[in-house]
Amino acid sequence: MNGAGHAGIVRRYYDQTTRLFMRFGGANAAYAIHRAVWTSPSESFESAINHTNRELVRCLRDHLGTQATGHPRIVDLGCGIGGSLFFLANEWPGSWSGLGVTISQTQAQVAQKRLKSTSWPIANLAICYGDYLHVPCVDQSFEAAYAIESYCHAPDPEAFFAEVKRLLKPGGRLIICDDFVETNRSGPAPGKDDDFWLRVYLDCWRVPNLTSLQQTRQLAAGHGLFVIEQTDLSAKLRLRVMPSAPTRMLIAAATTLMRSHEIVPSMIGSIALQHCLYRGLIKYRFLVFESQPDINR
Repeated sequence: MNGAGHAGIVRRYYDQTTRLFMRFGGANAAYAIHRAVWTSPSESFESAINHTNRELVRCLRDHLGTQATGHPRIVDLGCGIGGSLFFLANEWPGSWSGLGVTISQTQAQVAQKRLKSTSWPIANLAICYGDYLHVPCVDQSFEAAYAIESYCHAPDPEAFFAEVKRLLKPGGRLIICDDFVETNRSGPAPGKDDDFWLRVYLDCWRVPNLTSLQQTRQLAAGHGLFVIEQTDLSAKLRLRVMPSAPTRMLIAAATTLMRSHEIVPSMIGSIALQHCLYRGLIKYRFLVFESQPDINR
């Protein structure tokens, strides 16, 4: 399937599921649609779901300074309903600008409505509806970019890094937090259901392909983006793994419903994701890249 065709699939997925995620998934308070990362047993859900956002603040402060100067620009590639940008604006006020890009018109409308209804302590925030592989900005527009659980939706990972390289100034930073295929497994012994669970996760969550950490580093390096920090957050996720046999029966029974609304495959994909993480088939990682100048220019 070509990039445009896959973009339409991802757009439909989030157009149909976003408001349900907000209502029933606990995302409304934090305005975030991503995974909760638990650092202590007594931590609140809102704190856990903002763990990645706090790491964003840390990395951007380290890169741009404790008080942003020179009006740097930051782009959120696959911004969802804007939760990470809103968190950054509140926790790190300063003279910077933020642009969010989402493939979902529903997500863009939700985020834009909040932008208009709230006063923000930075100079400029904007959310646009579009494809993060084709951001409508000139070359070297940004000092930093990040993609939280959106890199996995890129139909062409190499095109993703090419676009990031185009957008970032030399020395700029890219942050990715997402799932990666694990090539050095340390979990349970390989099982006959491993391929099944991985395929269900990829199909139901509209993930065209999943790269390993090594593949990701190689693809990024080919475009002058080099990993300077990496953290495995998998152990800090709270997994709910259902028994395999009845879960497979549930999936089979739900197959006819999967065409009616994207929330059904989303729920099935979430179940499969738990199995993949538990079995060590994938890892949830936080990566920071630096854009180095092209010596051939």
